[in-house]
Amino acid sequence: MVTSSNGWYKFVFAGATSVNVIFNNGSSGIGTNQTEDLIAQTSTFWYEWGIGLGNKEIKFDDNLVLFPNPTNDKLNIVFDKKIMKYTIYNSAGMFVKQDECINNSINVKGFSQGIYFLKLQTDDNLILFKKFLVE
Repeated sequence: MVTSSNGWYKFVFAGATSVNVIFNNGSSGIGTNQTEDLIAQTSTFWYEWGIGLGNKEIKFDDNLVLFPNPTNDKLNIVFDKKIMKYTIYNSAGMFVKQDECINNSINVKGFSQGIYFLKLQTDDNLILFKKFLVE
């Protein structure tokens, strides 16, 4: 498994048509430190600890508009699908904030100046990433 981007890791099963996978968080033993059996996966999928399995496409940008960008107060989102929740990571990939997305805007007042990565989840579980700046 290798670091991909924005705190995600990836692994490619070359030549496989289907895989069975169990992820482990590095603690010993069985139970809350490993995922359920992810059986017969046939396409790209992701697993988010505590949330579960998703197999919707992950996209970067894809007609997603953030404004104003850069900002120091409120970040507005324009996209053709309903955004359900968001997660923000700093430029080092560290978690900053997560919440439901209400009225397609996010309060970033009080954030330190810098580059941030926004992970959005739509109502049909599409995952999108977009970079924004706080000034």
